[in-house]
Amino acid sequence: LVGRDKAGGGGIGKDATVSVWDAKTGERLAEMPGHADGTYAAVFAGGGRRVLTAGADGAIREWDAATGAAVRQVKAHAGVVYGLATAG
Repeated sequence: LVGRDKAGGGGIGKDATVSVWDAKTGERLAEMPGHADGTYAAVFAGGGRRVLTAGADGAIREWDAATGAAVRQVKAHAGVVYGLATAG
């Protein structure tokens, strides 16, 4: 995921850690570890203030995009969650 000047999302893969990067400098702004067996989707939410991730553990997690701190977790599915979308 790229932060600050450009919000995006995408599939991540077997890596359990998601990172937010500054689009201008390439600096890593935050790391969000947490999904067992990999993170498969990540999107910005809340006007870029939050990151939502989904993974092989069936959970959807919400993170603070600036600090990487976990905000909440929802056990969403018995199997892998491959995608996420936000409205608004």
